[in-house]
Amino acid sequence: DSTFNTEWNYVQIYNGLGAYKHPTKNRHIWWNDFQSEWYLTGNLGSSGSYCRAYGGSEFTPEVADVNGNWGCWDGSSYASVNPSAINYGDCTAIPTVPVITCDSIEYFSYVWNPVNRFRESRHGQGYLDDGIIEFFAANPQCAGDGSTLEYYYDFSFKKKRTELTLELYACCSSSSSAQFDDSYTAPTGFSAVNTGDAFIDDDLDVDLEDGVDTKEIVVFAIVGVLVLICFIATIFIGKRVYDKRSKANADAVELTHKNNKIKNT
Repeated sequence: DSTFNTEWNYVQIYNGLGAYKHPTKNRHIWWNDFQSEWYLTGNLGSSGSYCRAYGGSEFTPEVADVNGNWGCWDGSSYASVNPSAINYGDCTAIPTVPVITCDSIEYFSYVWNPVNRFRESRHGQGYLDDGIIEFFAANPQCAGDGSTLEYYYDFSFKKKRTELTLELYACCSSSSSAQFDDSYTAPTGFSAVNTGDAFIDDDLDVDLEDGVDTKEIVVFAIVGVLVLICFIATIFIGKRVYDKRSKANADAVELTHKNNKIKNT
């Protein structure tokens, strides 16, 4: 019957698998787990089947896998109606969304001056937000905003020049959902946006709140340790010199005492 050649509607999960119904006829296709066969019946779950198909194993979860095995009741037996075939899609599958890649990868840099102090974990997000606004102003061909744009960024802070620079590479497209191609390699040292660890507490090249960066702290610590070592060494050497002098004085006094004793006798 060619009227069965149409798109059947998904009804529900039955015996652990999807069951389907003809759009205009009272006909259902469903998995009979007791018989280990796919059934075509009037009512869902009916024991009397118009057609059935065995998939070659006790469990055949894909109805299309029984293609070529359908047999329909001819009044005395289930006669083969092959070639017969079912084409279907997984009703529970999430549709595949095509990946939109960049039309272009735009390099952008922005400089703030003067900036007296900068700590990325504390000040980075504010500067990054401002930098993205400037990026879109300079690149109107890029769709989206700071929450959708894919890009890699890096800050560099020059304390003596009071200069902060933001560099970024952005994926630009007429679509706000554009993504970097899998083959794209991010520049060394650059961080990706929209991640929980986008900002790291990197104090090696940024200013601290008290105006002294970590490099200077390390230098001060080393100098302090050296001064302490010199101080301890000075005390130790001084004590040894003092002990030697004290012993020499004591020996001299004792020798003088002996000489006086000899003269008196």
